Amino acid sequence: LQGDKFVSNSIADKALNIILDAVGLSKTFILYPCNNTDNAAAFTYKGERYIFYNTEFMRSVNANSNNWSNLFILAHEIGHHVNGHTKDILLYASDMIDKETLSLSRMQESQADKFAGFVLSKLGADKRSIIDVISTFSSTGDDSMSTHPNRQKRINAALNDYAVDAATDVV
Repeated sequence: LQGDKFVSNSIADKALNIILDAVGLSKTFILYPCNNTDNAAAFTYKGERYIFYNTEFMRSVNANSNNWSNLFILAHEIGHHVNGHTKDILLYASDMIDKETLSLSRMQESQADKFAGFVLSKLGADKRSIIDVISTFSSTGDDSMSTHPNRQKRINAALNDYAVDAATDVV
């Protein structure tokens, strides 16, 4: 499943179910392939929770990383939902609600990374695999003008609640 690269929505849906089962969540998300988004996005629309993902982005990350990449990205987006970060897309697009500050956005991205790292550790990913995934799509250096934290901050967040016993883990 990890290597299937989200070639169909049914494969993405199976991945969603694996993630939700690992953490005991019910399926309350609508998963939708959308190549009009740059990567993946979590939002609400008329009370429904959505995760849109760009199939080409998912394939690219998977090709340049490891087989955990698609699961990490999907778990990250679920993390936005479970942490209450999502906004109704119509309200957001029509400027009826204010956009987050860069600082708040970085904090929310770190929280979603933390959730994704926890999920992958529950599914059996080792720390090195999680680091490799994040290294594929994150940047280094100053993040003060970015919506996302820099690579090291994202790695630190993702490994914060790593679920595997430290005595048996090898980085």
